[in-house]
Amino acid sequence: MSSLKVIAWNSQGNRWDEFWGRYLVKLVSDDSPVMGLLLESGKGSWDTNTHGLNADGINAPENSSWFQQKQTDLQKALKNDAVSLFAKYWPWADDEDGGNIRCSLGCIYACRRTILTSIRMLYIDTQTSATEVSDRPVIVHSVMRESLVIYQVHLVSRNPGRAIRQLKLILKDAVSYGYSKVLIVGDININLENTAQVATVDALVSEYRGLNYIHSDFPTHEGAATGYWPKQSELDWAFVYGLDPQNIRVSQIGPKFSNSQWGSGLGCSFSDHAVMMYEIDGRCI
Repeated sequence: MSSLKVIAWNSQGNRWDEFWGRYLVKLVSDDSPVMGLLLESGKGSWDTNTHGLNADGINAPENSSWFQQKQTDLQKALKNDAVSLFAKYWPWADDEDGGNIRCSLGCIYACRRTILTSIRMLYIDTQTSATEVSDRPVIVHSVMRESLVIYQVHLVSRNPGRAIRQLKLILKDAVSYGYSKVLIVGDININLENTAQVATVDALVSEYRGLNYIHSDFPTHEGAATGYWPKQSELDWAFVYGLDPQNIRVSQIGPKFSNSQWGSGLGCSFSDHAVMMYEIDGRCI
């Protein structure tokens, strides 16, 4: 394996087909598998049922038309009938009625040979009052026989202090399992364009030997002129633990962030978040 491409996108719901066709199937190669991580995935395109929070997640059935079409796409892309495809999502609800299904988490693996060892949901609880919105779950992907473990996260918004508490619980989980190489990736919701928020990240890094963070050094979120986030924020990035940051190339897929391109369907579609790629050198996995 020359590299593993991890593609993370806060799609703001129901863009599975676009994520697949515009990005994943175009980036996969025989020796470079692709792992697509959707934040705010909405429901899996194959699923017509109603769900609340589901710790087991819901796989895309291999006999579904959605799965079979993607399998055909992958076979054509790799010029081989023997391929490995896996898709799953974890419904998330903020109330008993099914709630905010848009904030579900999803993944798609597209490979020549399977790389997934195990997958589980981690629920972290950092609520300090009944009025706080409940934490979103975290998905833990163990790949290549746990030589690399990836935490797929959508941390709490508009509360950097609580996001840091969530990160500490994730790191505690990684340490308790004895993981040696970890990538924590997704919508971190801590703005690296804000000096005070960067200071909280630097303080966290100083607490954990081997912890660092990687980013594109470019705004990833459009924001709003009158909202909590400024017009341009860098919210989509990653932490690495036990990995050399120099072995991971971080980039935004499609056109660079700009107000004139945002929402035009070029690169980022109609989500206000950039599509991020973390290409990990296969020699370090």
